[in-house]
Amino acid sequence: MKKYIIALVALVMTNIAVAQQDANFNKIRRTYTVNDDGTIEYNYRKELKLISLRSFFSVYGETFIVYNPDFQALRINESYTIRKDGSRVTTPANAFVEQLPSNCTNCQRYNGMKEMVVVHTALEYGATIVLDYTITSNTNDLSETIIFAESAPVTDYEVIVKLAGGQKLYHELKNSEMKPIISKNTYKWQFKNLPQTTGEYYLPVAENL
Repeated sequence: MKKYIIALVALVMTNIAVAQQDANFNKIRRTYTVNDDGTIEYNYRKELKLISLRSFFSVYGETFIVYNPDFQALRINESYTIRKDGSRVTTPANAFVEQLPSNCTNCQRYNGMKEMVVVHTALEYGATIVLDYTITSNTNDLSETIIFAESAPVTDYEVIVKLAGGQKLYHELKNSEMKPIISKNTYKWQFKNLPQTTGEYYLPVAENL
């Protein structure tokens, strides 16, 4: 029997001074699906509303997705911007740029990793970025640590784990008494109205774990 392990850390906020709010995550959802053939699908979805000028000039104008094509496949499910007037602008094909991971630009030896840069378009005050992608891994190992903490407030944060029949999930949630909602082989954690955890996007997250 395969065993899958996931650790989740709920943030305990300390009294920190934060700068003005640049953006708000209306939703973040992480879904892990363990298939019968042993592959694991990781689906990530974010809906991010832009508030300040620097939110789309300096902070949230791009999304970086790192994966290894040797055993992983990336699929972009949705990528668009909802403008303030409600119109929708789909991200054009030339806004998806594949490169070496930014933290590996000076690597002595190429290690197979790729980084997909999604350049979000039609950004303006009050616009909402929507991005949904899936990474499928040809591996039967799921070992993950998730920290419920972002540099902008999060209205709705979900983590969902779906297991194939006969599989077992070992999980631990720290700093919180919340229990997962379990339905058949599906585990779900959900947090509401998480505050932002740092005043500046380039600073480490202020967290007490």
